[in-house]
Amino acid sequence: MIVCGTRIRVNAVLWYRIVDTAKSVIAAAAAQMAENPAALELRRMQMLAEIGAENNSTTVLMIPSDFVALSKSLTEYLRDRTGGKL
Repeated sequence: MIVCGTRIRVNAVLWYRIVDTAKSVIAAAAAQMAENPAALELRRMQMLAEIGAENNSTTVLMIPSDFVALSKSLTEYLRDRTGGKL
């Protein structure tokens, strides 16, 4: 029984090391993408290409939240300018 408990402890330690390494790698990738917004756009395009290769019947359109906020602001602006006739 001691062997089993030891094995569980070793597996837990390995698991925490793997998770810690993964967190570091993800944090480094996020920092790199934050420094270069074009990298994020290239990653989005890569994801679309991968999805298209796997399921050519699936269409995914990813719109950055900035565009959604811009369209809302533009709609409100035009509504104010036209007296609510938009």
